[in-house]
Amino acid sequence: MLLFSRTFFLIIAFYLATYLQTFSQNTINPSFPRFKNFERETLKVENFKNWFDSITNDENYSYKIQSETIDEIGLKHIKLNQYYKNIIIENAIYILHTKNDLIESISGYFYTIKPISNKRTIPIETAKRKILNQEKKSISYHNLLPMYIENNDRKLVLCYEFLTNDKLNSLSEKVYVNTENNKIERKINQKHFITTPIEVETNLSGKKIIYTDYTNGVYTLLDSTRGKGIETLSLQNQTTIADAKPIIDSTNTWFSLKSKIDRSALDVHYGAISTYDYFLKQHNRNSIDNKGYKLTNIVHYGQNFVNAYWDGTKMIFGDGDNKIGPLVSLDIIGHEITHGLTSNTANLLLENESGALNESFSDIFGVIIDFYTRPNQANWTVAEEVSPLIRSLENPSINNDPDTYYGKNWKPIGGTDFGGIHSNNGVQNHWFYLLVNGGVGINDKNDTFNVEGIGIEKASKIVFRNLVYYLYPQSNYSDARIGSIKATEDLFGGCSKEVESVTNAWYAVGVGNKYQSFIKSNFNVSYNNGCDSLEVTFNNLSQNSKSYLWNFGDGTFSEEFEPRHQFKKIGKYSIKLIAYGDSVCGEKDSINKIDYINITESNFIEENITYTSCGLPTVFKPSIQLDTLSTLNWYDKNKKLISTGLTYTFKDKEDSIVFFDPNHYKLGNSNSNLNTAFYNFNVRHLVFDVLQPLVIESVEVNAQSSGERIFEIRDPYGKVMISKKINIPAGVSRVELNFRIDPGYDYQFGIGGNLIGLSRSNTGVKYPYEIKNLISIKRSNAQNAGFDFYYFFYNWDVKKLKCENIIYKTKLKEDKKILDTFQIENKNDILSINIDTINYNIHWFDCSNNQVISFKNQSFFTPNKNGAYSAIITDLQCNTTDTLKCIGFSTQSIKQNYNSNYEISPNPFSDIIQISNNIENIENFKVEIKSVDGKIILKKNLMNEVIDTYELSSGIYIISIINLKNVVEFSTKMVKL
Repeated sequence: MLLFSRTFFLIIAFYLATYLQTFSQNTINPSFPRFKNFERETLKVENFKNWFDSITNDENYSYKIQSETIDEIGLKHIKLNQYYKNIIIENAIYILHTKNDLIESISGYFYTIKPISNKRTIPIETAKRKILNQEKKSISYHNLLPMYIENNDRKLVLCYEFLTNDKLNSLSEKVYVNTENNKIERKINQKHFITTPIEVETNLSGKKIIYTDYTNGVYTLLDSTRGKGIETLSLQNQTTIADAKPIIDSTNTWFSLKSKIDRSALDVHYGAISTYDYFLKQHNRNSIDNKGYKLTNIVHYGQNFVNAYWDGTKMIFGDGDNKIGPLVSLDIIGHEITHGLTSNTANLLLENESGALNESFSDIFGVIIDFYTRPNQANWTVAEEVSPLIRSLENPSINNDPDTYYGKNWKPIGGTDFGGIHSNNGVQNHWFYLLVNGGVGINDKNDTFNVEGIGIEKASKIVFRNLVYYLYPQSNYSDARIGSIKATEDLFGGCSKEVESVTNAWYAVGVGNKYQSFIKSNFNVSYNNGCDSLEVTFNNLSQNSKSYLWNFGDGTFSEEFEPRHQFKKIGKYSIKLIAYGDSVCGEKDSINKIDYINITESNFIEENITYTSCGLPTVFKPSIQLDTLSTLNWYDKNKKLISTGLTYTFKDKEDSIVFFDPNHYKLGNSNSNLNTAFYNFNVRHLVFDVLQPLVIESVEVNAQSSGERIFEIRDPYGKVMISKKINIPAGVSRVELNFRIDPGYDYQFGIGGNLIGLSRSNTGVKYPYEIKNLISIKRSNAQNAGFDFYYFFYNWDVKKLKCENIIYKTKLKEDKKILDTFQIENKNDILSINIDTINYNIHWFDCSNNQVISFKNQSFFTPNKNGAYSAIITDLQCNTTDTLKCIGFSTQSIKQNYNSNYEISPNPFSDIIQISNNIENIENFKVEIKSVDGKIILKKNLMNEVIDTYELSSGIYIISIINLKNVVEFSTKMVKL
């Protein structure tokens, strides 16, 4: 992206003068284009450093030439490695495609971000011990000098590089350990598997001539006539690679290899010879590195090992098990050796789209080599001779592989199998089939296509040129399309029939647009309406164009293919794109979309609420959609954010006006702590619609174990739109996401990568979960159980994103109630107050000691000593309080007669009391109940030991037992609840 401070006319002058003369470090937003043509301006190879420095704007960045290659049409391709402070950055590759010392185009991936870790405080032996002890892996080799790598968080860190092997899982990985904190920053797969159930035959290619080496009276499977040699060794069913031994025969008839498994070594040896011959004779390449690289094949690896793979330096073949034999067909061998070619050219990373391309190039060349070597026996499937069908280029869906980019059968990026690399390769596989053979049809995106085939010879030259010269480690499917079109233009010219077929074949598999015979400028954007500030991704839809100039309408420009740009000021912006071509397809075309981006100011629509309070402080809890709200934003009278939460506490009279924003909501199932036995490891996701722009701020998850999870929002085809890698603990936790999502249907919310282990619920699941006119969670993708199971993400926090938000103006009206002062009645030693305890709360207070002495909410109190007492009376509706004046008084004990023959219980009582006595003729006695002020409430003859007190109100009473002579024999003070 280029940002210019000069006028537009100076920009035009920039393109009329030399490229370097007008570049200014102050006008560039640092970004290296992944692909760029220099056909409209002249840039000499010797001036590339000035261009490089102007992009990085950092003297610590540099580069070195890795290789220089002159192709069959005379173009020189200069491959560069990027460095920071003279330390190499792994996979930072830029390729200059030059002619007569002028750069025609560039492709690759260079960095402008500064490393976040560049100290070397950890010795390499410490890092080595970490891998040996923690990872439990053996180390094949390591680099003594550290290098910068891009870690999983897309940051540059300084690391040691180790090549590791895991015998248990037959994995080979590059492991990068941070030189500053000994943290493992990244792991990259190095093994290329073809794993399948198979039934093997020997000598699959019939009788063929092979070359062997004769030394010390024996022959070995070593061909010294090709490059630096082709050698086939045996591990004799062991797993230590260093123990591999030559395969020998004393007569050179190889009758000593009697069993089918033993004779599979001959198929491997012949397959490696045929692959070497193909690349040399058809592409003038001397082995995989063009320097005669020795091809080493190791057979009879381990026991019951049903695999064939390239381990980064050599090919490995197992013998299979009692049901499946070795994978040694010619297309498999060509496939594996092509991985070595890829490692020495584009070096495509073995993950996600770059990994799918890596596997696809191997599939394609495996089939090409088969057609080249055995035209009457070859077909469009891989490994069909030795197993049930593994992959088909003609019809990938036979093996549930996709034939359309993000179409049916597309595997999730970041998911299992390193992001689906052994399945998503079906897209480029099918592209190649259509390019060779042609075809018509409708793809998974409902696009109707018609591709004219160009034959396998032309198609193979295009594929080889793209892999060797234009692609780089981080290339994706879009890069593969651009590179293949450029390679075709190199070989057959711009706007040629071959370019048309290549372009239409990509269109057929869902990558890019249909071919047009003229240059056409066009684009769209991720979204074009926002408020305050908006970052926009521009999608380039131009046809037959080679370079671009974007005018964002705010005084800034870019030459990137698909730039991202942030509009920071309120206003409407017209976007202009100029696409430049050539004399064949057209010099240039432009499109200007007037007022295309609209940035508006956030406005509040006020609604008024008057909240009446009995006094301050007071807590206000609005009733607006509290069933779905997760939080509220609270603002002062100047609309400045002052608080968040479901309630607001007014502080004083000056704080009598606040605003709140009810745009946050709760959504989804809430059963994250249920069904903990159902931790799920399947690739599952929820499907939801968005009706207004929103942010998913956070979700709740329940993890079986701690570790990093990749949270992904995908489009309806499964293409990752937003992802975030977060380290979560075991158990229930809330994960902060802040995913912005625009309106759309059938979005997917799932977990990428190989680790899932999150709880799913099948209890209380009831779709849809929705907030009207905003969002709806419709279902999961569980087969036959979409409405019975709920996967992974609970209690979503969702926030509206609108430029016009409802905000409620809340005015506090104080209406403090003044309580009456109630007279305390003092009857003997009982204090009582005439007030109900439903609307009021009463605490009794000791004035002498200045403390509350009773927290019971009751209208009476019995002190145990003389003193001054009062009551604290609180209005429960208003939180207002009155305190009665402290009154001095002397307690006087109520005279109580005690007779051991009587006991009345319980005390306090509710509806009845029980009289226990040890005297006869209880009917000769009476019971008398008085209030504390001496008023007789009840008096009657005793008929039995139970007295019904249901009609008595709560309070304190004096209960007496009186004999026939009207003498009180027993009395006591009791409390009615």
